[in-house]
Amino acid sequence: MVVSGHRQATQAGQQILTQGGNAIDAAIAVATTLNVAEPWGSGLGGKLVMLYYDASRKQVYCVEALDQASSAMDTKHTGKRTAAQSIGVPGQLIGWAKAHERWGSKPWATLLEPAIQTAENGYTLDRFDRVALEHAREKLIAGGGGQTYFANQPLTHDQTKLTNTQLARTFRIIQEQGYRALYGGELGLKMVDHVTAAGGWMTMDDLRRYRPRIYAAPKTRYRSALVYSSDGPATGGPTVLLSLACLNQQQPASDPQSAQRMDQMARVLMQVYGVVRSKLADHPAAGPTLRRTLTPMAIAQLNRQARQMNLQTSARDPLPNSIDAELRTQSTTHFIVADAQGNVVSATQSLGKHYGCGIMIPDTGILMNTSLNNFSSDSSSPNAAKPGRRPRSTMSPTIVLQAGKPILALGSPGGQRIPVSVLQVITDVIDYDMSLEHAIELPRFHVRNSTRRQLIELEHNMPPKLLTELTALGWQAQQVTTSVMYFGPVNAIGFDGQTSIGVADDRRSNVASGVEPFEQ
Repeated sequence: MVVSGHRQATQAGQQILTQGGNAIDAAIAVATTLNVAEPWGSGLGGKLVMLYYDASRKQVYCVEALDQASSAMDTKHTGKRTAAQSIGVPGQLIGWAKAHERWGSKPWATLLEPAIQTAENGYTLDRFDRVALEHAREKLIAGGGGQTYFANQPLTHDQTKLTNTQLARTFRIIQEQGYRALYGGELGLKMVDHVTAAGGWMTMDDLRRYRPRIYAAPKTRYRSALVYSSDGPATGGPTVLLSLACLNQQQPASDPQSAQRMDQMARVLMQVYGVVRSKLADHPAAGPTLRRTLTPMAIAQLNRQARQMNLQTSARDPLPNSIDAELRTQSTTHFIVADAQGNVVSATQSLGKHYGCGIMIPDTGILMNTSLNNFSSDSSSPNAAKPGRRPRSTMSPTIVLQAGKPILALGSPGGQRIPVSVLQVITDVIDYDMSLEHAIELPRFHVRNSTRRQLIELEHNMPPKLLTELTALGWQAQQVTTSVMYFGPVNAIGFDGQTSIGVADDRRSNVASGVEPFEQ
């Protein structure tokens, strides 16, 4: 089964599985094809967080390949970052390469061929692609991507096709030379020269020294299941795990779409946000801190704080009139692959904002990320900018096991809405015995991660009465209607014995497709 954000990427994963590749092999084909066909969501200039369930060992691993601050970053710079100054050392390509070295089975060159064919022959735009392009038009033209994305293309209707011959040539180089073409080779030299000429920070040594982190994924118990996600600085995972640990000590509300259920989850999330904000980031103590905070005593304390939380709506900022552009253009892509041997990949990759910062490395087709904007402006924060540090990310790839086998693998794009969307789907499926399709179709709510507001946002098709009921409980509440890309579209695979069901969230152009098991 393959579920991804673009039909051609899903087909790429199918192709590799049909040829006898495993979940890691197919995931690399999906990931690189998404770099071509959904370039606003991820790319070689961006980051990756991936979970892998190894069926032979019945263990879940995390590959964390977040973008990293250069060793040459100017720590005295305190003003607003320019586009080039938001660029971190990218981790996605080497993250997949190291996963392939450890778990892959097919030749590396074979896995990149679908992406190359897609770049050379073209990929089809849909309405979501056109929205993303219009959001990013000015920065793409300013950053050198205008010829690639706007030359002789009206972009006025679905079914427009685009090619990317520069990116095809780049993947040909990586196909032949491996990841070192970027992490120390000719592609890396082009990247360093262009980023530094534009005023950013990056050195060849940064690229040569970059290493993804591969570790046993942290977990928590939720009802009869074990839920696995990521560790800090991939703090979306800890947000999911800590929230589930708290909710596991509570009885679920009777109605999954009630104000009472939203109040219960929002109180927990506000406490968890505080823990993540103050304690979890890219530092050696993050892992031990998460494990200590997941202990029953620490979780009980968080639940006490959630129950005692004082909601004072009169003392807070007024509601915004609309969702600002900064939030509307935060995006990622999430996909899942499962093979016939029972191995599962749940992966989220990103450039930060749509098309990243808009800067394209000349003659490569590589768009660069905006990850350094994820650092805190507070110098006392564990997430303060520092050379060599990886800023936080809300990406939350998740795998749920029961009796040692997967029952659910999921994740989502959507900025800070990611962990809340993942949390909702998991609890809907487990607590309310919903089908996976129903849980993903249900209208979403989001609890804003803010120290200024206690704000719950409702998707446009939520019953309007909830606004009144949430206000009566002390929350600020707002219905969001301004952006088709705002709420996270959760992609997922559910497992039931020998069968699986892939669900592609239609909040974006996601596609799920099964594959008949390969016969030797």
